[in-house]
Amino acid sequence: MIVAQHEGSPVLCKESGQRATCPECRAPVVGKYGSVVIPHFAHLASTRCSYGSYGESDWHLRWKWLFAQAGWELEVRIGDHRADAQRGDCVVEFQKRPLSDADYFGRADTYGDEMIWVVDGQRRGIKIADKYPVVFGSIGALGWLEGASQRVIIDDDWAAYLVSKIERRRNRKGDYIQCSIDYVWWREADGWDEHGQLLHDLTAGADRGTTELLVQPKPGGGWKIKL
Repeated sequence: MIVAQHEGSPVLCKESGQRATCPECRAPVVGKYGSVVIPHFAHLASTRCSYGSYGESDWHLRWKWLFAQAGWELEVRIGDHRADAQRGDCVVEFQKRPLSDADYFGRADTYGDEMIWVVDGQRRGIKIADKYPVVFGSIGALGWLEGASQRVIIDDDWAAYLVSKIERRRNRKGDYIQCSIDYVWWREADGWDEHGQLLHDLTAGADRGTTELLVQPKPGGGWKIKL
């Protein structure tokens, strides 16, 4: 978990060994912090608590940590779910693995159309088409988002893509998913940080109560995506 409780207030992990309590089960948790490990809290002993006990990936923890640095609330209880990040009415969910229909609709119905999915596109059968505003992805990687009414951001190794439409297509090799790109955030050489343009745009949109500003034309028009 990224956020724990200390003396009734939410806290982020600042150092290894930092003591706090789990906001769900109230059991003790300890901070994990290092040059490689994303700062987070873990239960001291084996537990049946479902909150933060399932071993989130480094990818998932990294995104939550960056949003925490940008001032978003993390791991917010909404209905029967905990949203990864929330600012105003905007909810962001970070998803590394495909969801079942039940899990997808459970979250989508709870958070509404203003929510944003950030999905892991790294090494998951997703290919950006050179010169064309489309993303080709495998059914397994993106098929669960087919027809989604919420905004979807695909996190790739070197950029992030806001897509407006995810639809199933077929060719001689079988079914695949095609996504239409609305906007590209280019990743800087040292990776995203709390001042990154993607975080800036998402935060500004949430503060204005809309994510519509995310859809903007690429300067100069046209598309030229180098692989």
